[in-house]
Amino acid sequence: MRLLIYAPAARMGGARAHLLGLVPELALIAPEDEVLLLAQPDLIAELPPLPPTWRAHADRAQARGFLGRLAWEQGRLPRIAEQWRADVLLSFGSFVPLRCPCPTVLEAGNALPFTRAFWDVVCTEPPRVQLEEHARFALLRASLHAAERVLVPTRAMRQDVVMRLPELGGRVDVALWGVAPFFHAARWQQPSETTVLGVSKHGINKEFDVLIRGVAGLRQRHPDICLTLTGTPQESRWSRRTADLAQQLGFAERVCWAGDVPNPRIPVLIQMSRALVFPTWCESFGLPLAEATRRATTRPATPPPWPLHWNHS
Repeated sequence: MRLLIYAPAARMGGARAHLLGLVPELALIAPEDEVLLLAQPDLIAELPPLPPTWRAHADRAQARGFLGRLAWEQGRLPRIAEQWRADVLLSFGSFVPLRCPCPTVLEAGNALPFTRAFWDVVCTEPPRVQLEEHARFALLRASLHAAERVLVPTRAMRQDVVMRLPELGGRVDVALWGVAPFFHAARWQQPSETTVLGVSKHGINKEFDVLIRGVAGLRQRHPDICLTLTGTPQESRWSRRTADLAQQLGFAERVCWAGDVPNPRIPVLIQMSRALVFPTWCESFGLPLAEATRRATTRPATPPPWPLHWNHS
């Protein structure tokens, strides 16, 4: 079999962690299949050695912008599939070419557009954002109809997709995400400091405002409490709102922004924390919760091998 994997959209969060775990598994299952992998260059650099039948090419789809990426995926990607003589195209983005020379399989990893709560929130956003989200969903819906099979990470998300688009019921399969092996080997013991950890991309569905208010409200009972968040205060408009709220509550000096933490280093953050909190009102899978529950308890925590940045703005 000749397989084309299109995965530049897996840049961060659960999608990236999932792909880093899945690619080596696919290579073990079918080492003789010929595979062309298109993905972010830093993701390719993190992969272990692959069989000689695999080819990995760097692709920075996000740098093209939405319209540029759309044109590339609908025009250039089908030609690559034809030149590669692909038997199947597996896409880890939200879209597939609407016309492709081979069958396509779409892994839909974003549950948000299939929920009413998401569209209620979108209605409160500026008109430009509303237009963009409706355009994205129109393309997503067309991609779902064009795909031979659709993969979703949970049964709950399958139900959401089928309720929204019942005509797809016979083509949607559940492909559960897994936890990387290094989470099984991690050890944890209760740290001396009261640190609460939030591991997530700061998106429209994350309730970090609730987390900030909750942790800040515990200061009377736990004056040494602090909060560690992955990402940076400037990574999105939602992270900026989180940083602004912490400033308003006089809690900013107790918030540590850990930056873009590679997935293999997440266990160290978990080891250093008293609790992990995952504030969200919608998730496709919620990988950080599964990763945190895999820790065992015996070995002491070790200092992180990268700098933590405290926000004093």
